[in-house]
Order: sequence, then C-alpha cells, then structure tokens
Amino acid sequence: GEEKTFVVPEAGNYKLEVWGAQGGTSNAAGGAGAYSHGTISLNKGDLLYINVGGVGNSYGPQGSSEYNWVASAGGYNGGGTGYSACGQGGGGGATHIALKSGLLSSLSESVDSIIIVASGGGGAYHWKNGAGSGLSGNGYTLNNGGNLYQAGSFGQGGMGHGNACGGGGGGGGYTGGTGGANISPGSGGTSYIGTY
Repeated sequence: GEEKTFVVPEAGNYKLEVWGAQGGTSNAAGGAGAYSHGTISLNKGDLLYINVGGVGNSYGPQGSSEYNWVASAGGYNGGGTGYSACGQGGGGGATHIALKSGLLSSLSESVDSIIIVASGGGGAYHWKNGAGSGLSGNGYTLNNGGNLYQAGSFGQGGMGHGNACGGGGGGGGYTGGTGGANISPGSGGTSYIGTY
C-alpha cells in the first residue's frame, strides 16, 4: 500500500524477482499474479523504487439483496474495480521496480525508468447459478476471456460492469487487464522486463 526504496549497497549484478498480486475472490478464486525475474547491473548508491501490488478486495454481503452489495476495490498499484451487483472481485495490483518514484500508472511518460513489472490477476465473479475464477496475470500478452467490459490502460486494470451481475476487475500491469462484463472474470494484465 505504499512505495518503498532500496539503496544499492555495492556495485554488482543483482537478480530482481517480482510477483503480482492475486485478484479478489467471489465464491471462486481470484486469478494468480504473474512472476517476472531478471538480472541487472547496478552501481553503489543507485536508488530503486519498489511498489508491491495489493490483493484485490473480495466481495462481502451488504444487506439482504445481492444488488445492494458494494463494489470491490482493486488492489494497490492498478487493480481494477469489481462490479457491485452480486459482488465481483477486484483485480490484483501489479508489482514493479523503477528508477523513478510513482505508481506504475504515473510512469507512462517515463517508461525508460521502469525496470521490471509483474502483472496482477483478474477478479473472480459469481452469480446465483455459479462462479468462476479470475484469469491469471500474464507475460507480454493479455490473458483475456469471457465477456469483456472495459479495457485496461497503462498501469491500470479495467473495471468490471454489466447489466446483470457484472464481472470482476482487471489486474494491474504494464497494460492493465480487461474488466469482465456480465458474469465474467477479470483478465490478468501484462508483465514487462526492461533492457538494461
């Protein structure tokens, strides 16, 4: 839920590993976050900015009617919002490391500062006759499926919506996952590894 910094103690090659966050549940599991890794040469005193994605919120009953439930917020660092009707899961946030401060979505004009990204998973969905898991975060292509509602953008997953029970939120990522439409899961976002 907040940015951390790391000051490189000694020059050398460093292995970086990042895991995106899981999407929120909704009588089914949220999609798993992606995993990215790579090795980078760093100098003593280099400053890295680290934002760890947050798990998408899961639904919770808010009264006797499913249509009175509240929307499930996406996780920190770009998870999309799950639709309120029937209580759909929010998307998981991305985890990234960069040479510049800020959430991933704020770095669209500074993509050369982004070292590595692991995308978040999509939020799960459910309705009275069933449920479905969110889609996992992916590599360089979106992990889409089901009915799609709102496309994600740079660093931000799309929100779920619908004219019935709606869908789960998209996972955060270099490109955010697509939010689900009627009774559909949120999609996982894309990951990224820079050239250093």
